[in-house]
Amino acid sequence: MKSIKELFKPGTDDEDSPAGGVRALLARIKRGPVDLLAVDVASTAVKAVRMEKTPEGAVVSDAQILPAVNIEPSTAKATATSESADKEDEEPEVAPMELPKSLVARYVSISVSTDAAVVKLLNIPGNHPDDVAGDVVNHMGLEDTDKYRIGYKIIGEGSTRNETRVLAMAVPDEIIGRACELFPSGQPAPFSVEASGLAAMTAFMHGPAMEHDEGAVGCLDFGARYSYYSMFVDGVLSLIRRFSFGSDILLNRIEEKLGVDRDTAIGVMSDGSFDLSQHIRDTQNQFIKQLTISRDFVERRHNCNVQKIFISGGIVNSRAWISEIESALGTEVGSWNPFESVSFKSEELPERLKGQETRFAAAIGTGLATFEDT
Repeated sequence: MKSIKELFKPGTDDEDSPAGGVRALLARIKRGPVDLLAVDVASTAVKAVRMEKTPEGAVVSDAQILPAVNIEPSTAKATATSESADKEDEEPEVAPMELPKSLVARYVSISVSTDAAVVKLLNIPGNHPDDVAGDVVNHMGLEDTDKYRIGYKIIGEGSTRNETRVLAMAVPDEIIGRACELFPSGQPAPFSVEASGLAAMTAFMHGPAMEHDEGAVGCLDFGARYSYYSMFVDGVLSLIRRFSFGSDILLNRIEEKLGVDRDTAIGVMSDGSFDLSQHIRDTQNQFIKQLTISRDFVERRHNCNVQKIFISGGIVNSRAWISEIESALGTEVGSWNPFESVSFKSEELPERLKGQETRFAAAIGTGLATFEDT
């Protein structure tokens, strides 16, 4: 299964909106990009990877962690002056990203971390080997489909031979437009937009999922505000869920209980200088319960045992956190290195990135998805 790349507008080919320019661009380009900047826009930082498509595979020339940018729309109302008290504030513009020269490629593919993304694994009645666009729109459960861009990939048969299993994603048109505003002109030009959780899953499919194409494994991409949990059986996606639980909850707890600031809390999580087991346990009981339910469901449905759960995200540097999940699930849990799916022009990972590898899962997955779909 290839990852979702192109998003379509339900019921229209309108190009008037900012996001419509992405589809128009895709239609005009006869050949996919070979020089690409892949960025993961998250609330904590922007992870950026410049990649080149070669006959031997993807080659990385540079990778950097850049300051965070906010593309989430504001819902604040204007109340400061009588002149504006009766209307909404205009939405603040997104400032263009300032890139070091080494990251400036011809095109950019973007993954976004947003609460507004909708991701579902659908079983659509009937055998649809080619096109299920209309069925996907109807099964997404969106209140107003005209406000979303929707993408999907057909995986194969559903639970019965008379079903088609489809991985579908919907992202608000406004979010895609604001993501594109990060690169308003010149190079790099926006090429595609997708959800960060699915992009990380793409990187996983090029790594551990390929190495464990027999049996069952899980992938947990742990972000700041929420997490994506996907499970594969014999190399095929069997389950995907998104949880409103991320590292911010754990770090807030440590700040409160230890009376420290955010940077210190991050350090405490990483270096293991304090016993955090009780704090971790108290904050993630429900999260662990849901992970367990998901794992048990897959094991019962496919009559298998999950061999290992692979974790990505900045928090994986915390051995205490991984140990708590491993103990609660009774399943081996470990991190993985998304850079192992690509090669470096310098032949090895730069020293400044060591220890930060798993944070780049979504950025690398975004680039790999672009290359494989073009």
